[in-house]
Amino acid sequence: MGHEQKITLRTLMKNKIFITCLLIPYLEPRSIQELITYGNSSIWSVISNIFSLFKLMSLSVIILLIIITQKGKFKISKISILIIAYEAWIILVNYINGYEIFARIQWALLIIGLVLLTELYLNMNLFSEFVRCLSFWLGILIVANLVTMILYPNGMYVDNNGWTENFLFSFKNMHIYMFLPYLAAKPLADLLKEGKLSWSFYVMVGVIFVSAYIANSTTTLVAMIVLFICILFFRESKSRIVNPIFWFIGSVVLSIFIIVFNVQSYFATSLEALFQKPIGTFHNRTYIWDLALNYFAKNPIIGNGYLSFYASFSKNLITQMHNQYLDVLIIGGAFLGILFGIIIFSACKKISKRHGLICSNLLSFSLICYFILFLTEAYRNNVLIFFVIVAAYHIDKVAPIVRREQQKKKRFRLKI
Repeated sequence: MGHEQKITLRTLMKNKIFITCLLIPYLEPRSIQELITYGNSSIWSVISNIFSLFKLMSLSVIILLIIITQKGKFKISKISILIIAYEAWIILVNYINGYEIFARIQWALLIIGLVLLTELYLNMNLFSEFVRCLSFWLGILIVANLVTMILYPNGMYVDNNGWTENFLFSFKNMHIYMFLPYLAAKPLADLLKEGKLSWSFYVMVGVIFVSAYIANSTTTLVAMIVLFICILFFRESKSRIVNPIFWFIGSVVLSIFIIVFNVQSYFATSLEALFQKPIGTFHNRTYIWDLALNYFAKNPIIGNGYLSFYASFSKNLITQMHNQYLDVLIIGGAFLGILFGIIIFSACKKISKRHGLICSNLLSFSLICYFILFLTEAYRNNVLIFFVIVAAYHIDKVAPIVRREQQKKKRFRLKI
């Protein structure tokens, strides 16, 4: 009887509709919340409420699945513990600094839910079904986002800053929230199923590049160009040039040189030619970084809280820090910065041990793009990045399955 129940539950967990219901909270386009405020229809509030309902349901079901399937044997990994500690520290710092914590708790539960869900499907050897479903729906949303860009070339709506370049994925700089998780999940889905990349992956790479080009976000375009070069020439390379540890350390060091020592000013002419933007764009960011550094100095150990900096400088129309590392330091001080560094380094170290395998290299490319973007962007409430981090950390569970699929294909071709 117990055996039959286990088979039934496993079958349920493999069901695409069931997995979709669990993933719906992580597929909500960023524009939904903005359209509630700036849109002209009440339908957006209804859609938002549906997503909220699924958020509550998904987390409850994930916890229930862990209890039933693992029966007390579920071992939470080091990376998950670090991510939980990371989110808990942000909540604590917000509380200490007198900011509201309810919204932050909601985001923390969403992130922790995704981390546990990813690990559960890895432990149940159902990761292939999980990433196939995730990549399918992300792909649908990416195509839908491109459609909105074509239908509304001047933007779907105007936000409170007066910016018009807002589409399904919100402002043009925010599209990367969906692009990079897709470019991590889709190759894994293909390799776990077929042992090779599918034609649809290359089609979607084209869709993403066109979307980035139309959006005309310089940082996104640079990151996408780097990623496409890596896919074309380095997907099975053992070269250090595609080792994520190298890029992570380089990103941190370069951030220090840019923010603290303002080295970009020495290359003003070259930067204007490369990005085809006036150097004033960089001066604006230098101004933000100077403000942020002074603000960080107020509480360098425990941080100032999640909304503190923006609340203090809202009149300056500062909507983001334009550097991920500095943003983390502002929020939670040196302690959160160290936690963040350990989380990223742990994932990079694990995946670097499988360096040269196509599955680990393709996953590394998404991490590398994040590190490039971290130099000039700060991505808050970026839930799906934690899927990429957890998948990279557990590459040892993914790589053997990919190898088996590749060997099956080789034996099949030999028989033919």
